[in-house]
Amino acid sequence: MGQVDFVTFEKIKKAVYRTGQFLKEKHASDDPTIFEYKEKNVGGHKSLQIDLLAEDEFVHTLNTVGVSGVVLSEERGEIPLAKQGTKNDVIIVLDPLDGSSNYKRSIPFSVVSAAIIPYDHFDHASFADLRYGIVYDFWRNKMYGLRDGEPFEDNHPMKKINDNGSSPAISLYTYQSEMYGVVFEFEKRAMIRCLGSAALELTYVALGALSAYVDVRALLKTYDFAVGAKLVELMSGSVTLFRKGEILSPHDVVLTDLRLGYGLVASRDINIHSLVMPDVSSIFIPNVKTSQ
Repeated sequence: MGQVDFVTFEKIKKAVYRTGQFLKEKHASDDPTIFEYKEKNVGGHKSLQIDLLAEDEFVHTLNTVGVSGVVLSEERGEIPLAKQGTKNDVIIVLDPLDGSSNYKRSIPFSVVSAAIIPYDHFDHASFADLRYGIVYDFWRNKMYGLRDGEPFEDNHPMKKINDNGSSPAISLYTYQSEMYGVVFEFEKRAMIRCLGSAALELTYVALGALSAYVDVRALLKTYDFAVGAKLVELMSGSVTLFRKGEILSPHDVVLTDLRLGYGLVASRDINIHSLVMPDVSSIFIPNVKTSQ
């Protein structure tokens, strides 16, 4: 994949930061209308007004600072920016508020997440090729991301947290009753958590604060997981993506296709991955095939 120039990346960081600050300001305003449900988003679920407002703030800031290209957002899908047709055009795969339910309940665990792709890779930008992205934890004013394939935390190289040999902590999502048995098996060896923001939880796996993130519902969209899961990979973790009983090659996960849902197992290291995958595979990926 090509490069995103330094100035453009900094402008996008500014838009992500401004959107996060906007979300904090709106939450403090005690305006009840921001929690009203509006039209359906690209995933088929109704958006909160605050999701739409955050998306508007992000796009407005991009237009103000002069970023050129297209936004692909969870809420309204494809949004052309005011400026287009330059050598620095980008595609931004956006989740303007990942963790909306937490936000609505005043639980401070939600982020703005943006994967950034050079425009000439629109049709074939795969997870394997992702080199730029941002996850902004606006509640704690912490910005994580990757620039030119290098993970960062607040403009410094990202470093793993020492877990001091504590018991594994796994974030687990399922709608399937079959998973109950797996939960019981996991609980013999690990603590189970479910925190409500895929992008931030995956970032915590990259940092080593969480041992693994497991989502077997096959509903995750690329705007949910792309940046966080790539950070896990870059920090020497392990990521497995699957759908319909098939483990996928990272090259088969097209970031700009917002229609498809994925299952995901991400672990801070290969040992944790080996702990988690057998149970997940036996129930949710039977007769495993591997996409080439």
